[in-house]
Amino acid sequence: MKTNPPISTANLERNARNPLRSVSHETGAHSATPAATWTLKILRCVFLGACGLLLAGCGQQVPQNKLALLVKTLGERSLSNATASAEIYWARRLPFGVSANPGVRIFTFPLGLQEYEFSELPSYESPRDEAIEVDCLGGHLKFDVNIQLYLDKESPGLPEKLLQFINDHQLQSYSGEHDMLARWAGEKLRQFVREPLAQYALSRQVIEIMRNKKEMNQILMKRMNERFNKYGLVFSVTGISSEIRIPPDQKQRMNAIVTTEYANRTLQLRSAKLMPLLSDINQIEQSGLTQSQEKQNFGEQEQIRILAEAQQQRRQMFTALVGETNYIVLEQMMTMVKNLSDGRTKVFVVPKSLISLAPSFLEAAPSPRKD
Repeated sequence: MKTNPPISTANLERNARNPLRSVSHETGAHSATPAATWTLKILRCVFLGACGLLLAGCGQQVPQNKLALLVKTLGERSLSNATASAEIYWARRLPFGVSANPGVRIFTFPLGLQEYEFSELPSYESPRDEAIEVDCLGGHLKFDVNIQLYLDKESPGLPEKLLQFINDHQLQSYSGEHDMLARWAGEKLRQFVREPLAQYALSRQVIEIMRNKKEMNQILMKRMNERFNKYGLVFSVTGISSEIRIPPDQKQRMNAIVTTEYANRTLQLRSAKLMPLLSDINQIEQSGLTQSQEKQNFGEQEQIRILAEAQQQRRQMFTALVGETNYIVLEQMMTMVKNLSDGRTKVFVVPKSLISLAPSFLEAAPSPRKD
């Protein structure tokens, strides 16, 4: 229970001499209470307004095609985010004053499909000659690679995954970057793209690599997703986007190898395909000649057989007509006539009345000489 202090005689006398001072003092004491009340009300309103601003956000606007990761460092300030909390902002404003807070870092990621190319010609990701170059058996190769990826916004635990991505790849200095994936692709992605391709090409010949671009693309895409899916990054397309280039001296050696290979293959095909065909052709030709000779021999034998049968029938017919003895005489006469017609001796059959004229006739008409 609160008690008032006793009033002294001196105070009573002072108040009696100056009554206005006493009244004003008492009035001031009683009027202090309403002023303090109004001050508390104003402070309360300011505090509630500040809380509302912090909850609603009145900082920088985060567009729909980007995602902002707000990282608040816990404990002592440090350059790493090892002990930090992360929160995602998308299509809304950041809290008021976070950009001026040294304990808060803002990392901006692009949404949608992103495309990066590491090529010999200048590009955003490759301001210089950033084509992928790998070693292989007998030399080295150079080619362009195209990458397409996107940030899976619906991935569970995305704030923690992105924070782990920043810590694992030491991207703390990317705070405030308007597109940190593009900067990361230009500075650090090329080494991860080259690694699986270099491992694939190390134990293979140039020709084998040039013939297996599809297999290289599949290996690259599989390896990139295995490495970065845990951070919420999904690679949709990865592949070689140019011809495989080789140095001029290596190209000459390759041409010689290809020429030798084609010559060997031509010889193998000739031995495996052409030579059996030539052998079959020769066999068919010999078989044809043998069959033709058999047909010719058979024809000659048939000719002899038919002629012998005809002569036999002729002999039997004449024998039946004139008898065996007369047939023999007839054959002798026909043989003699044939020999005379084929030789130089001529036989003339004349009537008996001209026998006396025969010598002179023969002298007047000598027989022509047959060459």
